[in-house]
Amino acid sequence: MTSTSIATRYPRWTSVPAATAIVCLYLLSTGVPAAPQDEHASGAAPERDVPDTYTAVTANMKPSGVTLRFVVTQWSNEAQRADVVAALNDAEDPVAALAELPTMGIVWRSGSAVGTLIKYADRQTVANGDEVVTLVTAKPLGPMSRPWVADDASESAPSQYSVVQMNVNAQGTGVGTISLAADVLVEPESTKVSLDRGETVAPLLTEVARVPKPYWAQGG
Repeated sequence: MTSTSIATRYPRWTSVPAATAIVCLYLLSTGVPAAPQDEHASGAAPERDVPDTYTAVTANMKPSGVTLRFVVTQWSNEAQRADVVAALNDAEDPVAALAELPTMGIVWRSGSAVGTLIKYADRQTVANGDEVVTLVTAKPLGPMSRPWVADDASESAPSQYSVVQMNVNAQGTGVGTISLAADVLVEPESTKVSLDRGETVAPLLTEVARVPKPYWAQGG
């Protein structure tokens, strides 16, 4: 077999040091990359946190037909729930107490560029398999200049913040209500906040839906 010089087979390498050329030839023949592959260059996506998002439409209240989008970026742990419970029990200024606490997400309403911060976010699975989502916002839902009013309003409805509770079934749909038409239950021992709307009060949130996550975050 006739020998061929590197310069003849690879004329572009004539100015490359001999040792470097030999290494490159070895890598080409074995298929080993000359440098580690960057995960972004290879198409691997970096890990990203995807919020849990729910949508609902107001009903049995004024205004009705408003679409709400609840974006939960973090679910409250026990200590964070306890802090919110303590803030709600602050008779002097619960709003100021809530403002000092971490934000768990935001509520957007259709037709407005202003969101309402979520300070408490909890979800529990009940006996029938439904997911019960409870949220406490730092301020009332809706514009301060035109407060929202339920058709069957609760006499004890808080005016300084809102509590939202949604029941979501296995298919990701359901109904919910707001503290405008339900009694707020604050339980210091269990660090839980919930709503008691009774059996006869119509839901204020209809068309509740859990927004599916992207395929690459389905396990989150």
